[in-house]
Amino acid sequence: LEGSVSVFYWKNAAGEEVDFVVREGRQVVLLIQVCVDAESRETRQREMKALLKAGRDLHCDRLLLLTRDEEGEEEFSWFGMQGVIQLIPLWKWLLSLPGNGGRVSPDFPAPGW
Repeated sequence: LEGSVSVFYWKNAAGEEVDFVVREGRQVVLLIQVCVDAESRETRQREMKALLKAGRDLHCDRLLLLTRDEEGEEEFSWFGMQGVIQLIPLWKWLLSLPGNGGRVSPDFPAPGW
């Protein structure tokens, strides 16, 4: 069905993974990675690198890292790839889910997150 929302998982040949690929119709509209320990440099880099690679492969620039308590926006680059990754605590994201008939709002997550 055109316009319906589907959620998938992404994994590339190198074993890098993204937890949630949100697709509306045939278009990927949001990539979500969930990370408890985003303060660990190694973990943070691994999670953000996977988001960038999935974004490139799936043609999506809306990248979201759900954290325990960190919030903000981070520019991240990796070997010529670059993107802006929004960080938001999981609890805050869950409380802000849009109630618009199951469709992903074009401004979700909200501007400024």
